[in-house]
Amino acid sequence: MAYINGNDFRWMLTCLMDRHNAHSIKSGLSEIEILVKMNSYLIST
Repeated sequence: MAYINGNDFRWMLTCLMDRHNAHSIKSGLSEIEILVKMNSYLIST
């Protein structure tokens, strides 16, 4: 399934955060930042 709705996205984020240890939350957040930047770039083009 290529289409992801908001609930699926939140669920994926929750799963990612649950799996991450405290020391790797920063890398998880940077991954999310990259996704957000890519997303806004795709929207703006």
